[in-house]
Amino acid sequence: YHGDHLFSANYKLRAMLRRVLMAAGENKDLCTFEAVGYTADQLVQRLSVNMRAGMTWDNFGDWEIDHKIPVSVFLSRGETRPRIINALSNLQPLWKEENRSKGARYVG
Repeated sequence: YHGDHLFSANYKLRAMLRRVLMAAGENKDLCTFEAVGYTADQLVQRLSVNMRAGMTWDNFGDWEIDHKIPVSVFLSRGETRPRIINALSNLQPLWKEENRSKGARYVG
């Protein structure tokens, strides 16, 4: 998990999908990549481009994958589609402390 950033991204991608499906009370009926519309490699590329100074895949864990618009905000609006909630455009790398302090608020 810690030595292979593609494996880590794949794991996190599945976890994000699971979280959305559980929160929406839905079952998984598609493979992960069909459900979200992109691969773990595309997620890695997107996050790599948006990393802040000091962020690397070696210190993944010090930073996290943040939903710019939180999952809870989407759900409160009635949006339950993982493809929308977990869209690459809604994800960003964020330092762990910053992500935790942001909580489920939309800052933007």
